[in-house]
Amino acid sequence: LTFVPIKYIHPFRVEEWRFMTLAVTFLWGLTSLILLLVDQFIYLDVVFWLWVLSSIYFAFISFKESNVR
Repeated sequence: LTFVPIKYIHPFRVEEWRFMTLAVTFLWGLTSLILLLVDQFIYLDVVFWLWVLSSIYFAFISFKESNVR
């Protein structure tokens, strides 16, 4: 995404929301792995919506940070 003119957030360079962003990064990675690797999981809908919410968090915080700078 270096050549894309859209600003995005790097999870380890956020100062204001560092703990929250790292927790959401871990949640996003874990849910991504579950969605990719597990076919028969009881709570797959819950995992999917956690993944969607964490993706929305990154979009929101990136939009917020791009307007600050």
